[in-house]
Amino acid sequence: DMFKEGSEAEFFNSSDELLAKCVYYLKNEQARRTIAAGGRARCLNSNYSNAGRLRLVLNELFSGRARG
Repeated sequence: DMFKEGSEAEFFNSSDELLAKCVYYLKNEQARRTIAAGGRARCLNSNYSNAGRLRLVLNELFSGRARG
């Protein structure tokens, strides 16, 4: 699943949009902290660590090998 825009991450389509979001979050500490906390929680709960990703790859590799 993708990160949820506005609660776990922010995305942009242009340099102007990036700049506007940077300015907004620099002026709004609580909004910045909310996004940061949401993104961190998503990473921790979704096992996005290097170890978690490696475990997923190895599981896929070895389960595919067992079938083949």
